[in-house]
Amino acid sequence: MILTQILLLILVTAGAGLILRARAGPASIIVLQTVTSVSGLATLSTQGVIGWDLVVAYGGGLVALLVARLIVVARRRDPALARRITTDPLPERVVWAIVLTAGVLAMYHLAVGGIALFSDHVERQRFDFTSSGLFGIPGRMFLFGVDLAWVLATVNAAARGTRWRSSRPWVTATAVLLVTTLLSGFKGQFLSVVVLAALTWSLLSSKAPRIGTLARRFWILVVAGVAYLFATALLYPSYNDGSDTVVGKLLARFTTVSAEPRALAMTRSVGPLPENLFVNDIKYYLERYFNIPGDASFSFERMVSAAITGVDPASAAWTTPVTVGGFAEFSYAWGVGVAVCGFFALGLVLGRIEASKPRTVINVVVNITLVLAIQSFIAKGGAIYNILNWAAVAVMLAGVGAVVGLLGRGTASSSLAVSEKGQVASVR
Repeated sequence: MILTQILLLILVTAGAGLILRARAGPASIIVLQTVTSVSGLATLSTQGVIGWDLVVAYGGGLVALLVARLIVVARRRDPALARRITTDPLPERVVWAIVLTAGVLAMYHLAVGGIALFSDHVERQRFDFTSSGLFGIPGRMFLFGVDLAWVLATVNAAARGTRWRSSRPWVTATAVLLVTTLLSGFKGQFLSVVVLAALTWSLLSSKAPRIGTLARRFWILVVAGVAYLFATALLYPSYNDGSDTVVGKLLARFTTVSAEPRALAMTRSVGPLPENLFVNDIKYYLERYFNIPGDASFSFERMVSAAITGVDPASAAWTTPVTVGGFAEFSYAWGVGVAVCGFFALGLVLGRIEASKPRTVINVVVNITLVLAIQSFIAKGGAIYNILNWAAVAVMLAGVGAVVGLLGRGTASSSLAVSEKGQVASVR
């Protein structure tokens, strides 16, 4: 079993080596992040759980993503894909307001909801994002707002032409990002920060770097992420029950365990839902977030998790959230063929973002936010969940920035008027 996984990982690593030679862009980074799922599905296929046709289809979806990206990017003659922000950066007060709003609310969530890393039930506590109250806003800032604030601080520092570490808003945003990551209790969360940094840097770099270059640039973050992964896993009771080594369980977690929800969805071994899963999830989250009545009592992700744990999804029984992945969701909703086409379409979008020449800070931040939402959907699934939460948090933070910007402009205008009056009086 372990030997098979190791051999498959070697093959996947060889494929990843080819990707490392490719130009870094959102599509290639996302594919590199998700290739272990192919290894997990292949292992399940050798066990007779699924057919090899589904493994090939899943891999074909990733290939379609890359091919679509190449089609868009190849239209540009300039391989450097120079991206320069030609307008002025945002005022520092706007960046500070957004960074502090996201940071304070995220810390409030930890203070009120509890720090998962120090909890006696870390494996459950880490998924509690509503106990901090305030309509779930602090929890959403913890999950999404801190990342968006860091992206804004990074992009604005680039627009000013300063190094990231020389920008005080960026240093503050980075500190908040690292603290919330370390205290989250999610063993893979630090590696998610590496992906966030790689995606952001690849879209800000004046030249499209190779993924290998990104790996060399962020190697220390990767090492730190792996160390945090092992250290956090040791706190999980399920990793210390003596049934296997921590290394073996982590290996399974990133291969067969993560592939199981995908396999269930792709083979339609769960459900059935009374209607299309995306329609179901729209009804479910609209009722959950906005109290709009609907007839969906659980989400698709909840149904898959309940199938794994053997409980009724409509019951109050607790289930561990699972990562179904975007390809599996497409497959369940419309079939494997549509899933491949869907990934091709996402590749076109990612390629278009990569090949664009943004002119404003807001334009760049919006592009990166779209990339992060697509990356989250491809890796984890939950299309409706991602759309609603990324959009809601982005709108909230944009509102904070707009208000502070307008107030600051009014103050600046008043100061200018007073100054002009003083000058006129002195002339008289």
